[in-house]
Amino acid sequence: MVRNPADHHSEENHHAIINLMKSAADFVVYQLAYDESNPHLFKVNFVSPSITDILGILEPMRFDGWFENIHPDDRKIVENIQINAFKTGRFNAIFRIYHPKKKEIRWVHAMSTSTGSFPLRKGKRLHVMGLVIDVTNQKKAEAALLESNERFKSITETIPDLIFELDLEGRIKFCTSVIEKLLGYSFEEISEKKFQELISPNTLQVAIEGFEALITGNHIRNMRVDILRKDAEYLPCEISAGPLIISGKAVAIQGIVRDILTQKKAEKEIAESREHLKHEVVKQTRELMESEARYRGIVEGSRDLVCRLVPDGTITFTNQIWNKYFESEKEGLCGRNFFECVAEGDDVKAVERNMKSSFLNAFPSFVDRKVTLPNGSICWIRWTGHRLFTNDVSFSEYQVTGQDITKQKNDEIEKSKIELFQRRAQKLEALGTLSAGIAHDFNNILAVLLGNVQLATDDVPEGSRTRKNIDEMTKAILRARDMVKQILTFCRKGEQTLRPLSLTPFVKESAKFLRSTIPSTIELHENIQETGLVRADPTQISQVMINLGSNAAHAMGRETGILEISLETVTIDDHHEIRFRVPDEGRYVKLDVRDTGSGMTSEVISRVFDPYFTTKGEGEGSGMGLAVVHGIIEAHGGIIWANSTPGKGSVFSILFPVVNSDAIPEIQINVPVLGGAERILLVDDRENLLYVEKDLLEHLGYKVTAKTDPIDALEAFREHPHRFDLIYTDMTMPHMNGLTLSKMLIEIRPDIPIILYTGLGDLVDSDEIEKCGIRAFLKKPILLEDLASTIRKVLEHDKNQQS
Repeated sequence: MVRNPADHHSEENHHAIINLMKSAADFVVYQLAYDESNPHLFKVNFVSPSITDILGILEPMRFDGWFENIHPDDRKIVENIQINAFKTGRFNAIFRIYHPKKKEIRWVHAMSTSTGSFPLRKGKRLHVMGLVIDVTNQKKAEAALLESNERFKSITETIPDLIFELDLEGRIKFCTSVIEKLLGYSFEEISEKKFQELISPNTLQVAIEGFEALITGNHIRNMRVDILRKDAEYLPCEISAGPLIISGKAVAIQGIVRDILTQKKAEKEIAESREHLKHEVVKQTRELMESEARYRGIVEGSRDLVCRLVPDGTITFTNQIWNKYFESEKEGLCGRNFFECVAEGDDVKAVERNMKSSFLNAFPSFVDRKVTLPNGSICWIRWTGHRLFTNDVSFSEYQVTGQDITKQKNDEIEKSKIELFQRRAQKLEALGTLSAGIAHDFNNILAVLLGNVQLATDDVPEGSRTRKNIDEMTKAILRARDMVKQILTFCRKGEQTLRPLSLTPFVKESAKFLRSTIPSTIELHENIQETGLVRADPTQISQVMINLGSNAAHAMGRETGILEISLETVTIDDHHEIRFRVPDEGRYVKLDVRDTGSGMTSEVISRVFDPYFTTKGEGEGSGMGLAVVHGIIEAHGGIIWANSTPGKGSVFSILFPVVNSDAIPEIQINVPVLGGAERILLVDDRENLLYVEKDLLEHLGYKVTAKTDPIDALEAFREHPHRFDLIYTDMTMPHMNGLTLSKMLIEIRPDIPIILYTGLGDLVDSDEIEKCGIRAFLKKPILLEDLASTIRKVLEHDKNQQS
C-alpha cells in the first residue's frame, strides 16, 4: 500500500510539535483524559518535562500531585474553578503554589480547554488540553509597580505645595489634594477646566506666555501669578513647571504651585525694616565713635591680653598687659606677625588655621596654646577673637583676647596625673585580689604535693639518691610556700616576717633562677661570698634579685652583655667612700647588681625609684618594679641607690646592716613526729587534698572519718557527737565555711577540740578564732611534724583540762 505524502507530512508536524512541547522551558503543555477511577477524575496522557521545574513536582504523571503544593489561601478558588470547568469545558486561573525545590511561593497561570460534550455524561469521552505558565516575575513587577504608585502618591500628598498636570490645551488633568487647603476646590470641581479660568486678569498675560514656553519644550521657574480661590479672593503664587516628554515628544505639562502670600508679606516687612535699619546704623555708628575712647580705656585696663590684627596676621594694636607679657613697647610689637608671636615652628600654621576658623563662627571657640615668653618662662594662653567691622559694615580687622590659664592648666595636668595614679592603684588592688585568690589555690596544690612527698619519705631509705631527691622536692615546696606567703604580703593578705639569716644561699639560688630566664647572649658573673647575718625575709630578697636582674637584662636588650652579681660584707667607717649613704658606721652586707646595658641619664636616675616611672615602651613595664624593690629594702632597714653612665651600663647597690644574732635554722625535714590513736573528723571540699590529709593522719595512727561536704560532716557529728575526739576542718568551703561549721559543732558539743586550717590567712583573725573555741589555726601547706605536734598539743591540753 502506497503511503499518502500528506499523512507523512502530518506525522512530521506531529513529531515537531511534540519535540517543541518537550523542550518548553517557561511553560507546561499537558493533555488529560477523563478517568472515573482517578481521585481527580483525570489521568495524564502527556505533560512537558518543564512541569518539574515550574511546579516543583517529582511525579508529573500523577495528576493529583499537581494540586498538593497549591497555596492554602488559593486552594478553594482553584477547586471552584475546576468544578465550573466540568460545566463549561474551560479552566482559567492564576494562583500561588509552594515550590519545594526553590523553597518559595511562585505564581502560575493555568489554562485548559476540553474536547467532548458538556455537561459531562456517563460514558462520554473527554480530553483536556492545557497550558501552565510561570507568571511569578509578572506578578512581582505588578506588585512593584503598585508599590511604586502608592509611594509616589504618598510622597505627593505629603508635599505642602500643589502638584498638577495639564494637557497640551491647558486643561487640568491631575492635582494633589492640597488644592482643597490651598484654593478651596475639590479636584472634581476644577477637573477639565482650562488653567486660564483661574488666573487673575493682572497676571493672565504672564501665565499665557509661560504656558506657550512650556508646550514648546522649555521650563519655567518661579513664575508669579495670582490664582482665583473658591472664596473669590486671589492668592499670590509661584509656579515652576516643565513639559512631560515621552518618546521625544511633549505629551503633558507638570508643575508645582507654591503659596507665597506669607513670603510677600515678609518681603514687605523686610523692606520696611531695611529703611529703619539704615537709620539705626547711622545712629549706632555715631554712638560707637563716641564710645571709642571709653573702649580704649577698658582695653588698656583689662587683665587680659588684647590685640588687633589684619587678615594676614600683622599686629596693629596691643594693650599694656600684652606688652608686659612680651616685654616690648607698643611700637615694638605692632607690625609683627601675631601667629609667630604666640606659636613656634610647625605650630604656627596650625594656630593660624584654628584661630581664623574660630573668627568665622557666630560663637567663637577657644584656642589653648602653650607660649614661651621672651624671659624663657612658659605659660598657657587661651585665645579667642572676633571680626571687627567699619562704619559701612565691612570687615576690617580681627580683635584677639588672651587669658592666662597657666594655673588652670597645671591644675588639670596634676589632676590628670592623680586620676592616672588612682586608676593604676585600682588596677593594682584588683591584681592584688586576683593574686590572693591564686595564692590560695596554689597553697592547696602545695599542700597536696607536700603531703604526698612526706608520705613517700618514710618509704625511701635515708642516704639513698631518691631520698635526697625527695628532700630537695620538700625544700622546693617550702620555698614555694614562702613565695606564696610573699604574694599574700604584697597583697596585704599576709604578714611579713624578718629573721636573722645569711643572704648568701638566697642570692645564689636567685642567680640560678636568673640564669634560666635571661637571654643566652648575656653572661652571668657571680662573686657571692659568705656574709654576716641580716634581718630579712628570704622571699622578699629573692623578689629584689629577680626584679634587679630582669631590669638589667632589659637594659642590655638583645645585644651581648654581662650581668654581674656580687655579695660581700663591708665595714664602713668615717673614711669610707660611701660613708655619706649610711646613718651609722659599722658592718654592712653589700649587694651589687651590675650590667653593661644602655645606662641612664642623671635625670632618669633621680626618678628611677618613683612609682609608675618607666623608660620602657608601651606594654613593656608598669613602672612599679624598682619602686617595689625600693619599698622592700626600706622595710628591711637597708639603703639602695644607682650609678650609671649613658652607654656604659648601670649598677644598683644595696646595703643591709649586719645584726649580732644567731641565724634561725631552716626547717629540718626528718624530725621525729608523734602520732596517736584518737578519732578525727576531717572536712575538706577538695577531694585530692582530703585523701592526702586522710593518709597523713592515718599514717600518724589516727582513725579518720573524711567528709568533702561540711553539711554532711555536721549531720555525721550530730548523729554521734561523742564518736570523735577532734575536728580537723578547712576554712574555705562551699555551702558553709570552716568557722561557721565550728560554731555549729561547738553548739552541739562545747568541749569538742577543733583545729582550723586555710590557704589564705586573713579570712579570720586570732581573736575571732579564740572566741569561737577553736583550739589551733594552721596555714597551708602544713608540714607533717607541724600537723602532728599541733594535734598532740590540742588533744593533751584537752585531756589535762578534763582531768
